[in-house]
Amino acid sequence: MTSAKQHPHTCPNCNKKYQVALYEVLNIGTHPELHDELFSGKINTTTCPACGEVGFVEEPLTYYDPKLEYCVHFVPAASLEDPSLEAFEQFDENGRVELSGKRLPPYVSSNHVVFDINELLTYIYFRRKLAEFYPILRKRRKVM
Repeated sequence: MTSAKQHPHTCPNCNKKYQVALYEVLNIGTHPELHDELFSGKINTTTCPACGEVGFVEEPLTYYDPKLEYCVHFVPAASLEDPSLEAFEQFDENGRVELSGKRLPPYVSSNHVVFDINELLTYIYFRRKLAEFYPILRKRRKVM
C-alpha cells in the first residue's frame, strides 16, 4: 500500500507555515514509478509558497519492494533526540519497526532501519545490485 498524507510544515528559510503532501509508504510493487521519483529527489520534497525555498522534508518513510522481498524504513536521526521519545514507540526492543498485528508478507518482519535519506537510497541501490549479482554467482558456482 502506497500512501501520502498532508502534514504541517514550516519553511526553514522564511518560517511560513503550510501543508505539504508527504509519502509515508512507497510500495514499488504497485507503484514502480515511485522508485525513480525517490532517486530523482521528487518524493517528500516541497517548495515554499512564500519564498520558493525547495527542500526535502525529513519525515519517516517506508519503502517496500515485493519483487525483491525487502522493506526498509527511514527514520530521521533528529527524531531520536525528541525528549518525548515518541520516535521510539515505533520500534520493538530489537530495533525493528513494530509491525505486529498487521497483515503483511513475511519478508516485512525482517525490516531494515536507516536514519539518513542518503543511507536509504544507498540501501535500495545495494539491494538491487545484490539481486543482479546473485543469479550470476549461482551460475559461476555451477560451472566450477
